[in-house]
Order: sequence, then structure tokens, then C-alpha cells
Amino acid sequence: SQRVVWNVAELISEVENGGFHQFLYNSSGDNAAETATQLRLIGAPKTAAMVDTACGLFPRTGPAKELELRRTQLARLSDKQIAVLDDLDAQFYARDEDLCLLLKAYWQKSSPNGPPPAANAPLDLNKPNWPNGAANESLLKRYAGTAIMLTLAAIVAVAIWRSSRPKWSLVAVIDREGVKLHQGIAQAHQRYVIDFLRNEVPVETPVTIRALREPDGQLRTEFAGGIDAGTRQRIRNFLLTMM
Repeated sequence: SQRVVWNVAELISEVENGGFHQFLYNSSGDNAAETATQLRLIGAPKTAAMVDTACGLFPRTGPAKELELRRTQLARLSDKQIAVLDDLDAQFYARDEDLCLLLKAYWQKSSPNGPPPAANAPLDLNKPNWPNGAANESLLKRYAGTAIMLTLAAIVAVAIWRSSRPKWSLVAVIDREGVKLHQGIAQAHQRYVIDFLRNEVPVETPVTIRALREPDGQLRTEFAGGIDAGTRQRIRNFLLTMM
């Protein structure tokens, strides 16, 4: 049950922060297909269908569980497929399924300790020996309620942590097939950026570039993949003129 709670919480925090593209781009996407199954388990079939649609954009076997391979698959999605992800984002934000309430109800039903044993039940050393009686049943309910609240508090903490991370205004992926811009550059400038990155970045392994223009004018960047310090600085200098 903890795995169900964690995967659904990952979905909530990632999609709320950066859409389905971010959900699939980060480690949360390792369990995308499993998350769809778990959403149905907690009673959220509409959200599960959104995850299924997102997974259906990938090759027949679905999004790869290996992170870098899945990021390469994402980079190869067409503009039409990216538009589907954008539409799924809108559906998710407008959904009528309260995932946090559904998680709470699911946790209540699937408490790992279950209800207290009957008065004449034999002692099972593999399970907690809950004493009987109305007073102790109340104690058990308080224990279960505390466990639920701690779990939901963990979900909120994860969501706050993820939402505090930068919402990158540019995400570019470069691999042997070319450059894919996912967001952040005005259409009039996209060709310049693509040509620059294609010429400047040696692609031996897939490279991801994220950039964010801070309110004070500073450019914040993050690089993943084999890019040397000099190339990184040239990219920063170029993006300063484009963003």
C-alpha cells in the first residue's frame, strides 16, 4: 500500500509542477504503467486513463523504465504527440477526482495491521496482538488515523519540495537525431537555437539543457550529459540573448 501511495503522490506532484512531460521525464516515469493500475485501485479511473494515454504515445512496449532511454524516447515525440501531453495536462488540472481523498480512503481500507482480532481468535505471532474491548478498539482507530495523517503529511511534503524546484522555461534535448525544444523559446527564435545547439554540442550521449530566466535577470541553467565547461558557458551566453 505504501508503494501505491508513493507512486500516486509522485504523479500528483510532478504533473502539478510541470505536466505529464515532467512526470515522464523524471524518475517518477519509471513506474508510469504501474501508476495507472494503482490509480484504478484507489478509484480514479479517469486519471488512470490520462496516464494510459500518455504511455500510449511511446513505442509498443510503452515508456522505458530506464531513465535515459525514456528521455530519448520523449525527445523523439512529434509536435502532435507533445500537444497530446499538453491536452492531458489541462484534463488533469480540471479533473473531478480528488486523488488525496481517494488515497486516504484507500489507506484506511488497506491498513497493514487490519482490524483487531476477535475475542476467541488464536494468537498469531506474525501479527500484532491487539487487545480486545471497546477502549482498545478506540486505541486502534487512533493508531490508524495517525498512520493515515503521517502518510498524507509525507505526500504534502513531497509536493511542497517538488513545487519549490525551478519550473524551467526552456527544456532542450540533443541526441544523434537532432535537437528537440520542448518549451521556452519564442517561435521566431527556435531555428537559431536549434542550429546553435546542433553545431555547438558534440552528441556522444543524449544531452539535456534546462534554463530559467530569474526575475532579477539572471539565467539559471542545468545540464545533463557530456558537456564540457567551455561549451556550457557558450550555451549560457547564447541563451542570454534568446530568453
